[in-house]
Amino acid sequence: EISVRDYGIGIFQHIADVEGLADDFASLLRLQSGTYTTDPQNHTGQGIFFSSRAVDHFSIGSGELAWLVDNVVGDSTVTRISPVGGTVVKWSLAGRSARSLTALFEYFSREDDRGIPQFAVTCISVSVAAGAAGYATRSAARELLADKQQFEVIILDFSNVENIGQSFADEVFRVYQAQHPTVTIDPIHMNEQVAFLVNQARGARFEG
Repeated sequence: EISVRDYGIGIFQHIADVEGLADDFASLLRLQSGTYTTDPQNHTGQGIFFSSRAVDHFSIGSGELAWLVDNVVGDSTVTRISPVGGTVVKWSLAGRSARSLTALFEYFSREDDRGIPQFAVTCISVSVAAGAAGYATRSAARELLADKQQFEVIILDFSNVENIGQSFADEVFRVYQAQHPTVTIDPIHMNEQVAFLVNQARGARFEG
């Protein structure tokens, strides 16, 4: 187990200040897809993305928000916490873990025209990304997928999402797909209600 504490302004507040974002949820949405950094000259933005998936359990807390990733059961969630000054990051990994960093990088990579592996697959937890905005509106869907067109595959994880709005589903699976035909959107962990609306939106795309 490893715990790291930084006593600065806090990661979510820092992102919000740089980007002019409304709240910590919006900052976490930028952070979790793996390409965002406030210092692109020196960082790729991929560190937290891969670190959060390389261990059994990962958490990052700042302000009144914590992002929790459980790779043992394949779950990711966000929770309110008692105020934390700065940023606290925690990892845990079983001593006899069979996790492979090579397999992790291969899963999220695709070879470019030169045969060189590139970071081309991202995974977004919809329950984490939505925050206070919920999953009902087109604007929430657009915010979810903003600046993600550089990926070949976008995995949308619907764990802990009970339902979504018809407009949200239509914006993601019909409108966005029509605008970005080279991007594959792969929804996972959907319950029956979510799957119905996703399939309905996809059906409208194919019919129209």
